[in-house]
Amino acid sequence: HGKRPAFAWQALVAGEEGPVVTRVRQSLTDCDYATTVRSVAVSPADLTVSERADLVVLVPADRPQLDQTLDRWAKPSPDRPLRVGLIVADEVVSGLDPRLAGVDFVFRPEQIETEFRTEIQALGRAATSPPVVAVLDPDATTLARIKTWLESAGMRVVGCGTTAEAQAMLERDVPDLVALNWKLPDTTGSAFTRWLRRLPNLRLTPVLGFAARVTDADRIAALGDGADDLIELPKDQLALIKLVGYRVERGRQLRAFAHRDDLTGLPNQQTFLEELERASAYARRVAEQFAIVIFDIDHFRRINELHGYQAGNTMLAQVARALANAVRASDIAARIGGEEFAVLMRRCPPEHVMAVVDKLRRSVAAETVSVAGATVVVRLSGGVACFPSNGNTTPALFGAALSALGVAKASGRDQVVI
Repeated sequence: HGKRPAFAWQALVAGEEGPVVTRVRQSLTDCDYATTVRSVAVSPADLTVSERADLVVLVPADRPQLDQTLDRWAKPSPDRPLRVGLIVADEVVSGLDPRLAGVDFVFRPEQIETEFRTEIQALGRAATSPPVVAVLDPDATTLARIKTWLESAGMRVVGCGTTAEAQAMLERDVPDLVALNWKLPDTTGSAFTRWLRRLPNLRLTPVLGFAARVTDADRIAALGDGADDLIELPKDQLALIKLVGYRVERGRQLRAFAHRDDLTGLPNQQTFLEELERASAYARRVAEQFAIVIFDIDHFRRINELHGYQAGNTMLAQVARALANAVRASDIAARIGGEEFAVLMRRCPPEHVMAVVDKLRRSVAAETVSVAGATVVVRLSGGVACFPSNGNTTPALFGAALSALGVAKASGRDQVVI
């Protein structure tokens, strides 16, 4: 796309040039990785400091190449990248091969445009900003020590000395991890964790409890309360940094998977409706105008029926990429099901809506899809709803946009109706 990678992750593809390597490189580039391709024989020792990648994708063509790449890249070492993945056919390696424990993900070539793309998108989003950790501990000395340790690893720590302070912070913000002293003066770690899990935005946030002494029964009870782990009071800086770092990264990936569409990487319908609810609540407070548009790919089912689901998936991925690249920084594009996409256009009064929507449709129309040797131009029908003229609640707005979409499709398609 010619744009600067959003999160500055470097990717190295170790494999010989060919169709599979080309598809891997294209997927990485589409997901904004700065990507380099080297021979399958490359090893960590061959790379200069500036060439060292955060993600290495191994693409061996046969069993001997697989053996060589795993020996070079999958073993623990100071030079091992943050993530090592493998693209390999089933006939080359068994999924139960114990050596695969040394890689972080394994996909088949036919999964490159789907599961592999979703995985690297999640990895990318997990690396976009420093981890934010909320720490609740009434002991000022312990709180200061944990804060210093984690901040030395580049994490941003929000320290809370009281339960009320922590509650106010968590109702306002969503950290990447919550760490708390299980022995609190005005409540219990169990009660606090159960309260936290009732907050919709924190249901997937890792919770790490700590106490001076922890028994197996204590840990099991904490897991039942919704904590991810209960450990003894941290005494080792490096161990704590690694423990928090691993849980933060995994938590970010889980949230990314939960809120994203598997095929396109865009936010899913649930996430879009949650964002729409927040936008509606904010707009009611400050009297702001915004709009949504729901798009439907014209004659998509015909493509699926004539050419198969893979052609349809390719079209969906390209439409998603075009919308994601065309929306304004303040807006959100989502796939809400099947061949339907939605865009939330913030700070967009009715008189400006059609100009924004037309830009989106032109961006999609510029994408051509090759189907069975023929070039297909993608056309969209759309329905627009404006806040507050077409509704001031999420159900009203979403319903109005769907109704307008129905009119656009019934009136000949390839058009937008407000």
